[in-house]
Amino acid sequence: MNKKTIALGVLVSMTIVLSMIFTDSAKAQTTAPTVSIYGRLDAGAQSFDTGSETVIRAGESGLLPSILGFRGSSPDLGGIKFNFQLEGGLKPNTAQVGSTTTTGAIFAREAWVGISGAAGEVRFGTTDLTDAAEIDTLGRQFAKFGNFAVNGSAIEIGEDVNNVMKYISPTIGGFQAQVGYSGNSASATTDTTAAIKGGSLTYASGPLKAGVGYAAKDGASEAAKTDAKSIGVAYNFGVATVGAAYIYGDNSTTSTVKSTANMYSVKLPLDNNGLSAHAVYSTAKDGAQTSANEGKGYTIGLTKELAPGAVLYGAYSWVDNDANSAMYTNGMSAPAAGKDPKLAMVGVVYSF
Repeated sequence: MNKKTIALGVLVSMTIVLSMIFTDSAKAQTTAPTVSIYGRLDAGAQSFDTGSETVIRAGESGLLPSILGFRGSSPDLGGIKFNFQLEGGLKPNTAQVGSTTTTGAIFAREAWVGISGAAGEVRFGTTDLTDAAEIDTLGRQFAKFGNFAVNGSAIEIGEDVNNVMKYISPTIGGFQAQVGYSGNSASATTDTTAAIKGGSLTYASGPLKAGVGYAAKDGASEAAKTDAKSIGVAYNFGVATVGAAYIYGDNSTTSTVKSTANMYSVKLPLDNNGLSAHAVYSTAKDGAQTSANEGKGYTIGLTKELAPGAVLYGAYSWVDNDANSAMYTNGMSAPAAGKDPKLAMVGVVYSF
C-alpha cells in the first residue's frame, strides 16, 4: 500500500465524517464546551553504572512521562463533536516544558484538532501517527520499564509526529483500526522523501488486549527508507497479568538491515492496597552489526499506589551485551558497545 493510497483513505474517511455535519439538521446545543487541564510529574534518584563507572544522578519520567496538557470537546452537535488536545512534556529536574530539542515546541507530544462521530474520528496536527509505534504499551506491565529496548537506533516510527492526518475507526466487536499519514511539510506542494505512513489494528475484550501495527518512512534512496512491524498482547489472569511485544524493522538510514526487539513482562499484585511486583525480560538485536549484536535485559521492581494518582516505585535493571551490542533499557543512557549497564531507580509519580 503506497503513501498516496493511505492519504486517499484518510481523506475519504474524513469526508464521511464531515458529511454527517451537513446531513444532520440538529443545531448546536447551548451547553458550554468541556475543557480540562491534566498533568503528571515523575521524578526520583538513579544510580547508573555505565559498565565503566557508576554515577548518582537525578532521574525523571522513569515510570511514566511527565506531562502537562489540555483537552476539550464541543457539545454534542447531533452526533458530531469537535475535539482538541494540547500536551507537552515536562522535565521537572530542569524546570523545562515542551520539547527540549525543538525551540518553541511547547506542545510537542499532542497538538491536534478533530471531529468525531458514529463513523469514527479524524485528527489533524501533531500526534502519534497510529498506535503502531506504541504496540509495546499493550504488553508492558511495568509502565515505561516495559518499553522496547533500544540497540543502536530505535525501531519505532511515527511517535509524536508533525503534519499528521489521521483516522480512528469506531470500536466494533472489540476491534479498532487507525490509519495515518504525515507529510514532510505543511506547506509542501510536491511529494517529499520523508513522508511517514502507518496503520494499526487493536483488539480488547475482557482480560485480553492485542494489537498489530506497521509504519514506514520514505527516503531519498532505498537504503534511506525505514519501516517497522509490531505486535503486542496482554492477558489478565486475575492473580497476575502477563504481556509480550515484538518489533521488527529497518531502522538504518544508510543501509538495508533488519533489527528486532522483544519484551515480556508480568505484574503480580501483592495485596489489595495497591502494592505490586513487576518483572521484565527484553532482548534487542542491532541489524547494523553482523555478529555478536544482541543484548538481553532484565528489570525487577515494585509499585505502591498510596492514593489516586500518587505512586511510589523502585526498579533495578541490568543488561548483558554481546561484544558489538549497545542495548539499553528505560532510564539508562546508551552504553559503549559490549558494556553491560545497570540502573537502580526510586521515584514518585503524581498525576492530576
